[in-house]
Amino acid sequence: MLAVQAEKQLGEFAVNVSFTSDTAATALFGPSGAGKTSVINMIAGLLKPERGRIVLGDEVLLTASPVSMCPLGGGASAMSSRKAGCFHISR
Repeated sequence: MLAVQAEKQLGEFAVNVSFTSDTAATALFGPSGAGKTSVINMIAGLLKPERGRIVLGDEVLLTASPVSMCPLGGGASAMSSRKAGCFHISR
């Protein structure tokens, strides 16, 4: 089984995908620019989503969740994203 739930912002384009497949072969189809290649790249590990989970069989290929980081005295510290000057990164 392949289970994909992933979100990735690519400039002004957002990829938000969620599906499961119990078959040996899975096809993605859609119009040009719909994000098919981005989804395949996320499954292959070539593109990391900001948020999501990808599972193949019993193996978790990826778990990603957003983390807010703000500079704090020359270093970085995890803080609430509601604080001024914070930005989101993925781990």
